[in-house]
Amino acid sequence: MGKGVAIGLGIGLLNGLVCHGSLVWAMDKTDQVFYWVWAAGFGYRLLFFGLTFWLLAKTAVLPVAPTMLGLVAGQFVVGVIPLKRGKAQKH
Repeated sequence: MGKGVAIGLGIGLLNGLVCHGSLVWAMDKTDQVFYWVWAAGFGYRLLFFGLTFWLLAKTAVLPVAPTMLGLVAGQFVVGVIPLKRGKAQKH
């Protein structure tokens, strides 16, 4: 059980950093680009969760519930990091 949580958490953190990095990149772009990146990241995470759940249920390599909880927790930890505008806009 602990192994599933740890693996899920690690993958969730990595996945969350990729999505967060894409939003940071899009922050100084036009609104249209930013929202496209946000929507693509949202769809990617949903697809990733679904495929991970399916793979875990199909193969039974790791327990499904603890691994998915770790995955969600990892994504959440990265998701609460605030986005900051770059040098283009100063307050």
